[in-house]
Amino acid sequence: MILQLRKHQMPFLALGCVFLLLLILFAVLLMFPVSAAVPQPALLGQADGYSILEGAPDMKGEIQTVSRAQLLQGYLMLVNPAHPLPGDFSPPNIYQIRTMVGSYLPALEGVTLCREAVYALCSIQLEYPLERGAELIRGTLSRAQQEDWRREAFGRYARVYPLNEALNRAFSAVPGGGESEHQLGYALDIALKGPLSLGKRDPLMRNETGAWLSGHMWRYGWIYRNPPENSSCGCEDIHLRFVGKVHAAAMHALSMNLEDYLSLLRKEGKITICRENKPWAYLYCMPCEGNLSFRVPEKTIWQASADNTGYAVIAIAANGNF
Repeated sequence: MILQLRKHQMPFLALGCVFLLLLILFAVLLMFPVSAAVPQPALLGQADGYSILEGAPDMKGEIQTVSRAQLLQGYLMLVNPAHPLPGDFSPPNIYQIRTMVGSYLPALEGVTLCREAVYALCSIQLEYPLERGAELIRGTLSRAQQEDWRREAFGRYARVYPLNEALNRAFSAVPGGGESEHQLGYALDIALKGPLSLGKRDPLMRNETGAWLSGHMWRYGWIYRNPPENSSCGCEDIHLRFVGKVHAAAMHALSMNLEDYLSLLRKEGKITICRENKPWAYLYCMPCEGNLSFRVPEKTIWQASADNTGYAVIAIAANGNF
C-alpha cells in the first residue's frame, strides 16, 4: 500500500522539481540579466592598424566656440576652381622654412609653410632624409604669386604649343588666384632629384624617396594630392598637402582622396577612428557658414576646420592626444 502511494505521488514530485528549477532560473535571470544584442557599427575601412567605424558618441561637456576666421584656417579646406577661397579668407601665420630650421630640410630659399606643416616635415626628416632624392620647391603663395605662376606656365607652353593650346594647358596646370591650395599655408610642391624611373606613370614613384613618401607620409599628416587617378587639384609638380595626423590616417584607412573623404564625412555626420582596435579619435561633421559652437569634455584635445563646402569638421581625441 505504501509502495503504491509513492508511485502515485511521483508525477507530482517531478512537477515540483521542474517548478523549483524554473524558480531558480528566474532568480538567476534577475541577478544576471541577459543583455540584448547591441548592433555593431559598420566598418568603413581599415589599414595598417587603423579602422574607421560608423557613428560616434554624442558630443557632451563644455561649450567651445570657434570663429569663422579660425575655421577657414583649418586643415580640411577644399580649394579648387569649383570651390574658390571665400573673400574673407585670411591664411594662418606662415614661416620661411630655411629661417625656421636652416638647412635641416632641403627647401629652396623663400619656400614658406605654416608652423605645423614644417614641424611635420622635420618629423619625416628624422626617419628618412629627404635630401636623398627630393627638394622642396614651392610652398605658400599669395593670390598675386599664384597668378604670376600661371603666366610663367603659359610662357613655357607658348614656346611649344599654339597660343590657344598653351593657354588651356596653363589654366589646367596652374589654378588661378583664389583657386589654389597653395594659398592655404598647408600645400607643398616637391621635385625629385637624381636618377629617375621615367617609365613610372605616377611621378611620385620615380625614385626611392618618392616611393617612401607615398607609403609613409600619411603617418605625419601629409597626403598626396595629384596621383594619376585624380588630377582635379590642378598642379604642374608633385603636390603634397598637410591635413594633420587624424585626417591623413583616416584617408589612408579609407583609401580616399580629400574630395571623397569630405563627401563621406558629410554623408555620415559622425565616425570613429580606432587605432589598434581602440577608439583614437571621433569626427563630427555639421553644416556651418559662420561661427561654430559645440561641446567637448574638459581638457580634451580637439581640432576644428571648415571644408569650404558649407560644413565644418570637429576632430576630438578619444583618449589623451592624437
